[in-house]
Amino acid sequence: MSRSLYITRKLEKDSPFFKLEQFQIKVQHGSLLDFPLIIPAVIPDADWYFFYSKTGVKRTSQIPTLFQKISTSRVAAFGKSTANSIESELGIKVQHAGAGTLESNIDWITKITKQATLCFIQGKQSRKSLQQLLPENTYLELEIYDSCYKEFYIENQPELLVFTSPLNADAYFDKHQISANTKVFSIGKTTYEHLLANYQVESKYPSTPSESALYALIHAQLQ
Repeated sequence: MSRSLYITRKLEKDSPFFKLEQFQIKVQHGSLLDFPLIIPAVIPDADWYFFYSKTGVKRTSQIPTLFQKISTSRVAAFGKSTANSIESELGIKVQHAGAGTLESNIDWITKITKQATLCFIQGKQSRKSLQQLLPENTYLELEIYDSCYKEFYIENQPELLVFTSPLNADAYFDKHQISANTKVFSIGKTTYEHLLANYQVESKYPSTPSESALYALIHAQLQ
């Protein structure tokens, strides 16, 4: 087996994962999903708009009417990377940013939905993790993209395999199996639980769902 890593996310040039190359590990990267745009017929009015992911941010930039409405409202994000994307790509200030976990968002959202209107910006295949913890009819939802598997090629069987979402895991297992020697990592608890429940695959995940935390975890395994 070649000494290589595959992560199911397109990495930026400054990603800490490229530091692994100094250990003679070939870093391959790229999402296993496509996210076709959905143009909503109606955009609901809300006091707050909540973004789960950077994909939602990218698609919002392609829907001028949605961008205009959001730019005059308050905005929140599931995690810091999504918040950074909102501010850099849309130029909109984020008033609340969680730490990329349910625990870091649910108390705040529960409080907000009791006193204001909140709309989740999401994909058609969203797991709706936060909505499942909220009473019905206390929030709005807006789907602006779909998710579908795309054709992909992974050179050989990677020694290290990093899943960044449950849907990326589904796309991988739709065409591939994992070698007994492959070390598997998840970006967070949700993906970890999905791998275990659906594919009986054990994985390790960091306490914080970020690339830097994932890199530190993987680096420690190399020692």
